[in-house]
Amino acid sequence: MIYQLLILFQFIGFFTAPFASDEGKVKARIEIEGELNELSIRAVIENLSEENMFLNYELEMHNRSRIKNQKTLQKGKFMALRGAIIELSEARLNARSTKQLCVQITVLRDNKVIAVDSVVFQGAR
Repeated sequence: MIYQLLILFQFIGFFTAPFASDEGKVKARIEIEGELNELSIRAVIENLSEENMFLNYELEMHNRSRIKNQKTLQKGKFMALRGAIIELSEARLNARSTKQLCVQITVLRDNKVIAVDSVVFQGAR
């Protein structure tokens, strides 16, 4: 009886499963390289789908230090060709006086979030 119920639930789940969406077809990542006195931060998008897409992105960076708190927001639109890896933005900064650095990339298609990545860097105090 239990096996019949499990098979029934699996069968129902198969027919009610959502159709493939854009989630998982686009990957976003933040790459940080370098030494404390010269960090390089890059936002990279990878289109894993078999179609070209017009996408929007928001790159937000919070840099908190002993001296000041700085927030930058960069927005843009781009075309992601199928199978392409796109480097959207690169920033260089000195993180010796940074207490905390937060970077977040959000990728949107038709005002729906399809990929997000974020990094928090705790600097020397």
